[in-house]
Amino acid sequence: MVKRSFLTMICVLGLITFVSSLHGQGSKKTVTLPNGDVTCDLNGDWDYLYKAGSFRIPDIVRITQEGDSFVGVKVI
Repeated sequence: MVKRSFLTMICVLGLITFVSSLHGQGSKKTVTLPNGDVTCDLNGDWDYLYKAGSFRIPDIVRITQEGDSFVGVKVI
């Protein structure tokens, strides 16, 4: 009986965690541009992988908003 109650409690906690993570993905950050348009907030550091010939080179790009445009700067 104790094992069954413990298993039920673990399943309920797992379900709560799963549902709360889905809810968090639905709330996206947005930015309102000076002209009134609303777009996704891309500010921050982003992983970037580009091909140079047969090589794949990992990099990090820092994206910032400047007025109506977004600017990406290579970090490494």
